[in-house]
Amino acid sequence: MAQVKLAFLVILLYCGNDVFAQNDSLRPVVFTGIANVEVRFGPNCMGNEQASLSCPHIIIGGRLSLLNGWSVTSEFEYEHLYDNHVWSHKLNNEFCSNALYVTKSFTDALNVKAGIVDIPVGMTNSRGPALTINDPESEADMLPMVWHESGISLFGVYKRLAYSVTATSYLNTFEVLGLAARADYRVAESLRLGFSGYIGKRCHGMIGRETSQQYSCASLNYLSLDMDYSVNGFLLDGSMIYCSEGNGKSFGCECGYNLMFKNDDSKFHYQIIPFLRYDCVCSKLLNNIKKYTLGMNIVPIPNLILKAEYGIRDYDCLETSTQFALSLGYTVSF
Repeated sequence: MAQVKLAFLVILLYCGNDVFAQNDSLRPVVFTGIANVEVRFGPNCMGNEQASLSCPHIIIGGRLSLLNGWSVTSEFEYEHLYDNHVWSHKLNNEFCSNALYVTKSFTDALNVKAGIVDIPVGMTNSRGPALTINDPESEADMLPMVWHESGISLFGVYKRLAYSVTATSYLNTFEVLGLAARADYRVAESLRLGFSGYIGKRCHGMIGRETSQQYSCASLNYLSLDMDYSVNGFLLDGSMIYCSEGNGKSFGCECGYNLMFKNDDSKFHYQIIPFLRYDCVCSKLLNNIKKYTLGMNIVPIPNLILKAEYGIRDYDCLETSTQFALSLGYTVSF
């Protein structure tokens, strides 16, 4: 990670020299940021032995827009977790740099970013609209969540198509890890279809850390299809994922309806969204599971959201388990 930050500093210094050498531009330097603070209880809290508490869970991100099309983006996450009757106390496990990269924008259709970049494989990793408190199990059991690696990415939007192509690397050994790509097509204003995938090694990076006990092969490939549809308060989204190792397959979908939906242009609406979700995971290396979730999202005032959900997880070879979870979060923009 030290090499990643050193490389990022070199890129940032280069950007700064280029920016301030062209101070004749009239575009101002602007910083925008967002902070989300959340407290979670659960998800396994039907028995005291399994109770867990996340307090606090903080995500802070910002974007510094410089001159001449340059910008710097960062996102940091901290989670203090109480699990198995013990509070976590190791900063390396609690704190994470989700993103830290420099972007150069040429046009809407052509942009380049380098540093610690996001890997948007799957719906959740591409900031999809999941309604559940935690990451959907159909994706979390298959993919690294909040997936990020050191690398360089080419991305943009052309008409109804948004795309990204990312080459990832492991700078400690100057080793190329893999290639990730994503394409989203806006069929209509209310309907989006997405396709993403990854081809590469699994020896380092987030894949190496999170899948070492499950996957033993030198390479690992992913394919994912996802969609979301939203119209008149009705919400529907889903995803399918294929993993080459263990012939892993998963499917997840959810639907909800905003009971307080109003078709007008006022800035804020109360939201009460009951939803249903189904997740299924099948793999030779994992316990096959099916999970059914009933939940509610409530937004009583701007930026405050309360979530509650009840889930039933059905294992092929184990007992069925039940889950109940609560969360309260608040978002501040600055």
